[in-house]
Amino acid sequence: MCVRFVTVLLLSYFISFSQGDFNAEYEITGNKSIYISKIKKNWFDAVDYCKNNGYNLATIENEQEDSEIINILNKVKPGEQIWIGGFRHPNEHPFRWVINFKKIDSTVYTNWQPTQPNYAAGNELCVEYWNYPAKSNIFKWNDRKCGLEQIFICEHRNTKSKKGKSFMEYNYFPDSSVVVNSEINGQ
Repeated sequence: MCVRFVTVLLLSYFISFSQGDFNAEYEITGNKSIYISKIKKNWFDAVDYCKNNGYNLATIENEQEDSEIINILNKVKPGEQIWIGGFRHPNEHPFRWVINFKKIDSTVYTNWQPTQPNYAAGNELCVEYWNYPAKSNIFKWNDRKCGLEQIFICEHRNTKSKKGKSFMEYNYFPDSSVVVNSEINGQ
């Protein structure tokens, strides 16, 4: 009896702990739900955290999705920098979405803040929402060092999609700690 009680107690703790890491679920157009974290992680850990909870780091497919997410962010007021699922390999020019590896370029929807992406110091490889109202940059996209710990947005698309390779299966960053450590050490 005592073992069952402890097991139930531990299970409920872990379930509530995991759910406590996110703000509420927000549904947006296109059968998509987003979850804004309350915890901070670097970009790679955010990818893993979303994946381990059955989600993906958020992607933005069009202006309507972007607008809806920005409206939610304005209500929640989570902070100035928030990871989303865009990244760039150090040896490749285009940014891509982590969920499907589609290029983020002028042929699809983008919401880069002016002068971005700028690949500052050659090591800004991950994409964030950047909110800086003093400069009229209200939740625009920005490239940033992947090793910085920030909150992040996970998504769940409620549609059946073709199963492709996962981000790690593509082995774009076989050892993400190399990227993170080189950013931290300024290499």
